[in-house]
Amino acid sequence: MSDRNHPDHDGGEQAERARLDAVSARLQAIEDERARRQPGSAAREAQRGQRQAWRILSEFLTAVAVGSLAGHFLVDRVFDTTPWGLIAGVFAGFGLGMVMMARAGARTQRDTPGDDNGR
Repeated sequence: MSDRNHPDHDGGEQAERARLDAVSARLQAIEDERARRQPGSAAREAQRGQRQAWRILSEFLTAVAVGSLAGHFLVDRVFDTTPWGLIAGVFAGFGLGMVMMARAGARTQRDTPGDDNGR
């Protein structure tokens, strides 16, 4: 009680408030710097989407390449049906690639957090 009536009480309170404001300002500056250095969640999501797109593209191209090679080496060379085995292999690889892309898209949509497609 006697501290509140003391004439230096208001001055000490103001000094303490000034120190707290200075600490808060330094803390805010550190948090701002840390936030500036780390990519935001939007950037991470964009990178994640790019990785998924490249993976799906590589799976599709691999399926077409495997189908083409299988058609050429397994069908054309064994049965001497050039170029029909290669053509059939390209179409089979394309079909397989489309199925793989559809599955990857469904898996991505199912695994996306917080997206319920408007439901």
